[in-house]
Amino acid sequence: MFNFISLTNILKLITLLKRLVFIPYLFYIIIAFKIIVNHKIFIYLANIRIVFISILYSKNKK
Repeated sequence: MFNFISLTNILKLITLLKRLVFIPYLFYIIIAFKIIVNHKIFIYLANIRIVFISILYSKNKK
């Protein structure tokens, strides 16, 4: 029983260390992903705005 507990604690420590090493990489990946997604959304919104403005402009011309 004691050996089992110590083994689980060692495994927890290893996973914690792995997590601590992995977190910065994960953080950078998340930031990069958010930037890419936000950039795509921004381009998409900009395109919608351009289309909307062009429609309004063409309606006003007529």
